[in-house]
Amino acid sequence: MTLLESIILGIVQGVTEFLPISSSGHLLLFKNIFNLRVSNLLDVILHFGTLVVVLFVFRERIIKIIKALFKFLKRDKLDSEDLYQLKIFNAVILATLITTIPALFLADSSVFDMPLIAYLCFLITAVFLLIVSRIALKDGKITYKKAIIIGIAQSFGILPGISRSGITIGTALVLGVNRKEAGEFSFLLFIPASLGAMILKFDSLGQLLSQVSIDKIAISFIVSIIFGFLSISLLLKFVRSGKLHYFSYYLLIVGIVGVYFYLTDSLNL
Repeated sequence: MTLLESIILGIVQGVTEFLPISSSGHLLLFKNIFNLRVSNLLDVILHFGTLVVVLFVFRERIIKIIKALFKFLKRDKLDSEDLYQLKIFNAVILATLITTIPALFLADSSVFDMPLIAYLCFLITAVFLLIVSRIALKDGKITYKKAIIIGIAQSFGILPGISRSGITIGTALVLGVNRKEAGEFSFLLFIPASLGAMILKFDSLGQLLSQVSIDKIAISFIVSIIFGFLSISLLLKFVRSGKLHYFSYYLLIVGIVGVYFYLTDSLNL
């Protein structure tokens, strides 16, 4: 992997992680364009870079949850705010546990190296976002039942081309969760998802280091953080203004064009 390729992959991860257009799908496509055959741990490391962004942007909510947990463990008196933070924490754990099963099943699947899967999943994400845009918005809160359904939805986000943020935020909105809480819950879910992926793939570190120098990995990591800060603020604006479906038009174009060229290339047309 060249220096330029490492920078581009960092930009791709940083920009696409927080926009509902699937970072894993775009990383797969760019690695295919560059003809890079490297361990998928690189993708996980880049996701870890954008995790830094989530931890910083949502630090106040995370600190509130941690404080509530400590109060609970110390058996201190809990107020209504503490109870709410504990409920969100429990909902995140519940949704994450549901996602863990398919994640383990697909951990070493070849599906993450198949561009056609990404193109088709781009189209699925586009259609889903368009459907969500037709749903009447409500002002509901996260419940355990909704967390289970969102966790099931997040399972599909494991596939390259299915946007994890898009499908979790969209599902929350369909379930009547208000825009602000839908966006926050989606990114809180990203924390254990990213950590879990790192644990599952960490045994591939030796393989990755034999393919890519550590300085290029570090550059990609840093670039993903920088561009992650830019894209997360953009996504939150789109979520709060109800304009997530704008990204569906981009995904439709990429998906249709991608499928066309993939098939013509396969058929030698």
